[in-house]
Amino acid sequence: MSFFEWLLGGSGVPPTPRKLLHGRHPLYPKILKISNSLITDEVSAAEQKASNTPPLQKPFNVSGIAPILGPFGPAGTVTVLPQIRMICVAGGLGASEGRTVSGGPLVAGNLENSKAITEGLSVSGGLQFTPALGVQGTGNLSGGLLGPTVGIPGSSVAVTYGRMDLPKSS
Repeated sequence: MSFFEWLLGGSGVPPTPRKLLHGRHPLYPKILKISNSLITDEVSAAEQKASNTPPLQKPFNVSGIAPILGPFGPAGTVTVLPQIRMICVAGGLGASEGRTVSGGPLVAGNLENSKAITEGLSVSGGLQFTPALGVQGTGNLSGGLLGPTVGIPGSSVAVTYGRMDLPKSS
């Protein structure tokens, strides 16, 4: 790169802004003498709300497959959505190797859109390494959700269709 390209901003990729590399200094609001709530950032309100959700208010998922034709068989999922007081029941077809039942909270992904993700057509899967250590995921065109599980060691994948027609009693 020549001196003039460097000086005038040649055809290369522009440098990453300092804020994206290092974040905002914690004293920034005190130096400017303004409220921290008045300073904008690049985190959406949905991401902030999802990250601040108490653990018992996050969606909870229990899934199972009855392998009646070798590893293949009917699959079922029940997802509790405490924030909207609803339960989604889904049924479909799946395949499993060793794992037939597992459950756990859905703690990552598009949690604000969990109703649209769990109802309708979705694809889910899980890996259970030990009875106390596993991971699950479910998703569709509305987004995806992930979380830890407890259950029977093995793996599974399923395609299900869910409905929100059972309100959770308070």
